[in-house]
Amino acid sequence: MKQKLSINTTTGEITPSGTYLDNMEGSTILKIKNKPLLLTTRPNTSPNGLTLGDITNGKPIFLKYWHQSFGERLWQYPDGSMIVGKQGIVFKTPSVNTSDPISHIGLLRPKTSSPENEFGYHYSWLDLSPATRSIWGLYHTIHDEEIPYPRIIEWDINTYQIRRYVDYEDYYTTVNDVTDFYITMPHYLFASTEGNRIVLVKNLLSDDPYHPAIVGTAWHLEVMDVSN
Repeated sequence: MKQKLSINTTTGEITPSGTYLDNMEGSTILKIKNKPLLLTTRPNTSPNGLTLGDITNGKPIFLKYWHQSFGERLWQYPDGSMIVGKQGIVFKTPSVNTSDPISHIGLLRPKTSSPENEFGYHYSWLDLSPATRSIWGLYHTIHDEEIPYPRIIEWDINTYQIRRYVDYEDYYTTVNDVTDFYITMPHYLFASTEGNRIVLVKNLLSDDPYHPAIVGTAWHLEVMDVSN
């Protein structure tokens, strides 16, 4: 029997909060802002699915399920009104009354020439910057030969139009006794509260950009000034 757990952020105490019901499946959990509701989605399945649950009384209670894919991770807008999934699809934060299927509000495209795609595009990570009204993302896919390396993209949070691409640096380190500048691959991206910086969590990128090699000693941060 699987269970959901509650974590007290003040004391650090972890306690069971009810049975993890079969129809509340999903290992990626998003707490909806200002409401006693959870959204869950499933990684490594197609579709990922989207499940809404009520946690008013602590125990998760199933409310509704949508048989759709938005990606295996979800990010919520600062005011709680909208959600963007890992596939770059933007949709209104659902309630028990939301239609099935859920309507798409917008789409983050990796290029201005990218066509409309009902399944979205693959982004390895996204983050929202309320200060600059931006969405930042890492785009990397084996299906786009025009962009063989991971790209950092900034979109307008309201229009979903691309504002710019941002380049990142190589990393000077030693691998197999060879010290040199190595091409890097960002895995995670976080925007600062002020919106003037982004922080990349990176490793090295092998000669084959479609099969990145993780070097345990090469994890590092790159802090980028994006104020201009």
